[in-house]
Amino acid sequence: MYGTNLFVADSFNGRIDEYTTSGATVNASLITGLTGDNLYGPQDIAVSGSNLFVTNYNFVSNGDIGAINEYTTSGATVKAPLVLSSTLGLRAIAVFGSDLFVTNWANGTIGEYTTSGETVNESLITVNDSSGGIVVVPVPEPSTALLLSESREDNVGSGPLRPSAHAEAKTRDRSCAFAQFA
Repeated sequence: MYGTNLFVADSFNGRIDEYTTSGATVNASLITGLTGDNLYGPQDIAVSGSNLFVTNYNFVSNGDIGAINEYTTSGATVKAPLVLSSTLGLRAIAVFGSDLFVTNWANGTIGEYTTSGETVNESLITVNDSSGGIVVVPVPEPSTALLLSESREDNVGSGPLRPSAHAEAKTRDRSCAFAQFA
């Protein structure tokens, strides 16, 4: 969400749509799935200022690998791809300062990248192999993170969160907690 607008990853149609919080369509094809846009099967979006960071299920022009692309909230391409993953399966994304945290259902990890496209740690945390959504929440020192998750085989709907693992998580100069959703 940016201002009063919602950005929606339309995986089936390979595009990013924009709506108001009251449900009115602003642009049903803000970012399209054309091959030139390097966007096919967007999974999730994180907003930082006026930029959108989008995870891709499949980066078509380079084969079956995952990608993170960066766009403006007006739909212009900043950098696509910003990050290429060595595996297919990038799903959910969260931004915290200048860091991006991304779940990868194919290898059961949460990776950390910078908003400028550098890989910090592709396997920062190991989780279950059906990781879904992710939220980063600042916590006061000391930085003990409680990872909350719910694994669902059908990946449909949501349910109550439950503690599944404890992990120490301290990113460069920041403490944060991860909450993972299926």
